[in-house]
Amino acid sequence: MQGKVEKSAFAALRLFRGGIMPDLQGEDVAGAPCPSHSSRPLVSFFAAGRNVQEYVEQAMRSMLDQTVDDFELLMLDDGSTDKTYDVMMGVQDPRVQVLRNMEGQGIARSLNRLMSQCRGRYWAHMDADDICAPQRLEKQLQIMQANPDIGICGCHFLAFLPSGEGGLIRLPLDSESIKANLLFKAPMAHPFVTFDGDLFSRLGIQYSEKMVCALDYELYLRIFLRHPQMAFANVDDVLGFYRRHDAQISTARSTEQAQYAFRAQMQVFQALGVAPGNRLMRHHRHLYGGAPVETAEDMSGLVDWAVTLHMANATRKLFSPDLFNALLYGRLEAAMQRSPHLAQPHLWRLQKWDH
Repeated sequence: MQGKVEKSAFAALRLFRGGIMPDLQGEDVAGAPCPSHSSRPLVSFFAAGRNVQEYVEQAMRSMLDQTVDDFELLMLDDGSTDKTYDVMMGVQDPRVQVLRNMEGQGIARSLNRLMSQCRGRYWAHMDADDICAPQRLEKQLQIMQANPDIGICGCHFLAFLPSGEGGLIRLPLDSESIKANLLFKAPMAHPFVTFDGDLFSRLGIQYSEKMVCALDYELYLRIFLRHPQMAFANVDDVLGFYRRHDAQISTARSTEQAQYAFRAQMQVFQALGVAPGNRLMRHHRHLYGGAPVETAEDMSGLVDWAVTLHMANATRKLFSPDLFNALLYGRLEAAMQRSPHLAQPHLWRLQKWDH
């Protein structure tokens, strides 16, 4: 989490917490006329979850309470051992369809199953334990409909703890900035991304079922490399509320998540003409993580690795050189500042870097 949380973001979050909006706590969301099954909805909302009985109703009602009403909502229970399926089935709305895996199939296979059932022109993903703002679809569709080359659209989001404490996460907005960030992190919030469903169907894009973690990151990287014509975008607004709790993959499997993320990055390293082994994984992680460099050898290796990436992109021009160099320089400088006693012998290399 980073930065100060804007008051407006917390105010929006409070709309979904503590019974402040009773219609999100137990009453059916009223109003929106549902398109018949014979007509195609504009949007297919889809979400999969396992053992999220405490959160899934709130998630579903936030999706149903959109300012855009032409959508279906597809939910999937991935073999839960609690009452998640019953809670899903208990949300009575004609736009809702509930699927079930009797045994857990994993998130990638579950999401692929859901996408195969989506009938909408656009596919809006959400995690089954998070919350989205009522204007989420409206604002994402405004951008996507005005820019048909955009295949994935996300937004800023507020990450919050059970205590209510949280932090606002701002993400890069335009496609080239998003792409330049891809080598370091996932610059889109997977719980709140909307896909161009027609484009995904035509290109046969699915999640990799080999990915236990970081499957969204792998998806973005694969699209970037294989479908360079597809643009990315993030709405410049807080439209998602990301719930942090112990049961999440991102919380419970942080080490495994990092390993799968590095595996996903390998396809980009190969496209750049560099092939780092596992020993270089820690160098790259220092460019996007907060852990300090601990040894002089690692600091030297980190600087060498950053120079290698700089030169490789200068040759291949996979990323916008100006954007990529500025990001790479900034991340290297931040890593060096976290271990200033080890960075001193390498400062001259920063000074000579043409960024």
